[in-house]
Amino acid sequence: MRFLVPIDLQDNELLNVILQKVATLPTAIKGKLIFYTTDDEPYISLDGATWRSLFNAKRLEGQPGSYYLSRANHTGTQAPSTISPQGSGSNLDADKLDGMEPSTSATANTIAQRDSSGRIKAADPAASDDVATKGYVDANAGAVDKYAATITGDGATTTFTVTHNLGTTDVVVFIYDLTDNYQVMPDVEIFNSNSIQVEFATAPANGKQYRVIVLG
Repeated sequence: MRFLVPIDLQDNELLNVILQKVATLPTAIKGKLIFYTTDDEPYISLDGATWRSLFNAKRLEGQPGSYYLSRANHTGTQAPSTISPQGSGSNLDADKLDGMEPSTSATANTIAQRDSSGRIKAADPAASDDVATKGYVDANAGAVDKYAATITGDGATTTFTVTHNLGTTDVVVFIYDLTDNYQVMPDVEIFNSNSIQVEFATAPANGKQYRVIVLG
């Protein structure tokens, strides 16, 4: 016999009942149901949507302990500041290392943290064993001081003094004709640490200009 309507027991007990045993729990749940699985574990649906174990203390929210041990089932977030212990040198401190905060900027007393492109920031070096930034290397690697000046002939002067103020006699001098930009080779005397003398065998014509570049 199958009952196709609700049964009203008028507050009487339902005695000697055997619950239905199934291999797998139904996926379509209609109302509040109770089933036994073939491993002798009772399940109940109280909300008509999910199954919960009735008596198995080894389960939580219908899941065995192995479910919660699997990292794949870990969800949600928790602020590191709410996890104990905290502080310098503690065993668990997700946002600090020895009390220092991470930073993607060149900030003093912080941990270097890579930015979204994998780069880290640093200040320009001061000691010989400091790291060097790209800007510092670009500005200083192989860099030399330079001085440039133009000398203009008057038809009479053969020796021109160029004061560069580089403070060294270790200089290299280049001279080129401003008319056609060809390099010329007059005599050059390293006069002192701050000046040179450019000497022509024949005085440059009036208004003739040469560019002098001093590197040191």
